[in-house]
Amino acid sequence: LCLIIISILGIVFYYFIIDLKEKERISVAVQESKDQLQAILDNTNSLVFIKDLEGKFLFVNRPFERKVKLSSQFILGYTDFDFYPYEAAAKYNASDKETIEKNTAVEFDGMILENEGPTFYHTLKFPLYDNNNVMYGICGITTDVTKKKEIEDKLQATKDQLQSILDNTNSL
Repeated sequence: LCLIIISILGIVFYYFIIDLKEKERISVAVQESKDQLQAILDNTNSLVFIKDLEGKFLFVNRPFERKVKLSSQFILGYTDFDFYPYEAAAKYNASDKETIEKNTAVEFDGMILENEGPTFYHTLKFPLYDNNNVMYGICGITTDVTKKKEIEDKLQATKDQLQSILDNTNSL
């Protein structure tokens, strides 16, 4: 009987150790995956953020931190109204609410007056869902398109000049 009990305990102990090793392997794989995603998000030029349904930041990438000149420890748990002028924060908040109410992705372009002059942005916001398919927040990706806008404006000015030349040539 004692030999049977020892054998059973040995088998239980063996599977307990195997289970612990498997959990450790899974934990390491999950952490590696998180680190890879963080590296991707931190090395993009876009500002990436996640907010809860009340507008409080849950995640920001490094470019976002650099833009607002704060580390995530001073951003997470706060809203746009804590960092931006009221008008800008109200605009961001309105697009958050639109994303939540429509329950779909929302894209928009905007302009912010900064010390260096106007900065033009293209933003995509979309809802995030938990494992039960319940919306818990939104993700936003904001890309600076100032250089693109400047090129488009120059191209349009050139096009207008050429059209004016053509119109004047045709009238001769």
